[in-house]
Amino acid sequence: MSPASSRRRLTHVAVAVIATLGASAAPAMASATAACPAAATSNPFASWGDHADYQLAPGGSVEGAGAGWSLTGGAAAVEGNETFMVTGQGDHRSMRLPAGASATSARMCVGLQHPTFRLFAKRSSGPWTSSLAVDVVYGDASGREQSLRAGVVSGSGAWAPSQVLPTMVERIGATPTTTVRISFRFKPQGSGTWSIDDLYVDPHRLP
Repeated sequence: MSPASSRRRLTHVAVAVIATLGASAAPAMASATAACPAAATSNPFASWGDHADYQLAPGGSVEGAGAGWSLTGGAAAVEGNETFMVTGQGDHRSMRLPAGASATSARMCVGLQHPTFRLFAKRSSGPWTSSLAVDVVYGDASGREQSLRAGVVSGSGAWAPSQVLPTMVERIGATPTTTVRISFRFKPQGSGTWSIDDLYVDPHRLP
C-alpha cells in the first residue's frame, strides 16, 4: 500500500471514530442541558395574594391513591381533600402522615427557573408544638440519596397554604444550562399527625 493510500485509510478511520464518539456523547450532553418539559400552570394560591403561576408536582394532588409517592411509617393517601379544592372540584384525597411517618413525592425535573414550591397542609391531631419538616431529596454524583432541609411548616387544625419554600436547586447543582431531578419529603416532627395535599412548584421564567 502506498504512503498516500495509508494516510487516506488512517484519515477515514479517524473520521469514523470521531463520528462514533460524537454519536455516543450526544445523548449525555442533551440530557445535561435539556430544559425541563413544559407543564400546564395555574394560580392555586391567588386567594392568598400569591398570583404566581405554579405547576402541579407529579402526583401532587394525591388523587392517584398515592401512586408515585414513597411512603413509610403508616403514611397513606386517604379520603378528604384540602378544603379549597384548588386543583379540581372533584378531588377527594389527601396524604395522611402520623407521627414517625414520611411521604416522599415522585422525582421531577427542575432548573433554576423552579426556585420555590408550596402545598396545603394541616395538623390533623396532636399538640400545637408539632410541625412538619420538609426536605428536598436528590441523588449526588455517586448516585447516593442526599437531602437538604427546605423548611418547617407549622399549622393549625384547618387546611392552609404553606409558606413559600425553596427548591434548593442552586445548592444541588442546577445551572443556567443544566437541570436536576428532585423529590420532596414530608415528615411530622413531634407527636402530631399531619395531612398534606396539592403540591405545586413555581416555574419562574428566566430573562
